[in-house]
Amino acid sequence: MLNAQQTSLFGLSTQEKKIVNLLNKSRVGLTATKIGVLVAEPRTTVNFYLNKLSDRGWVDKIKTTKSRYPLWFLKERNEIKNSLSGFFSSVGITLPGLTTLASKEGYEQVRTAYEKIIEVGKAERVFVVQGSRAPFAALKKLPTEFIERIHVAQKQKPIILEGITSRKSLSVFEKMSLRELKSHYGRLTIVYLVPDEYMDFDTEFYIFHDNVIIIQPITEKAYIIKDEVLVKTLKMIVEFMKQYSEKIDVNSYIKKLIEKIEQ
Repeated sequence: MLNAQQTSLFGLSTQEKKIVNLLNKSRVGLTATKIGVLVAEPRTTVNFYLNKLSDRGWVDKIKTTKSRYPLWFLKERNEIKNSLSGFFSSVGITLPGLTTLASKEGYEQVRTAYEKIIEVGKAERVFVVQGSRAPFAALKKLPTEFIERIHVAQKQKPIILEGITSRKSLSVFEKMSLRELKSHYGRLTIVYLVPDEYMDFDTEFYIFHDNVIIIQPITEKAYIIKDEVLVKTLKMIVEFMKQYSEKIDVNSYIKKLIEKIEQ
């Protein structure tokens, strides 16, 4: 059974949540007409929401002799989860255009990779997928001065960061000093949260132009892949994940933490 918190984490609209919760409680399925009565919406509007949920892998319908209209069912939770799992299964295979920064060791690999990211043009968008363990490792291993310099460059251009991460990753801000919080505050960021269980890894992916930059702060390794097809594929994955996520205002979140410290 899916609860209200879980449907919220998957980024469903208010009406979609109502429909999912109704189907979650129903053992025999519901017609669009019946759902419309229960959520106070016309059948045509309900069908619109149901088709959206169907496209996203949440619901399915069957025809039955007992009803003039098809009955809608909520898919099994495992089926919904499986639609998100495994999207990083290709990471680690040999890819065309792979450049390892093997000539540099440890922190120098990571530093070079981050500096490559801020080479993008003014007001350009960089797509990010961040594992939940990555920001904690970066906070521990990267010098504060270096992080501040990267942030200044992001703000000055400015660079738009649009990313997928988890609520656990967001909690890293609670461990930061006032100086570190002020460094992060004010960047142009668009952040979507997915459940922690899907982001339990220590890698960051930065996607822009025809580049994919992979950074592993814990092992202090970084890779640059130049491959247009891979970039398009990962961007499609990001768009897919955004549909199942919760959009948040990171700057507002950081601002509250700053105000709490300064009180």
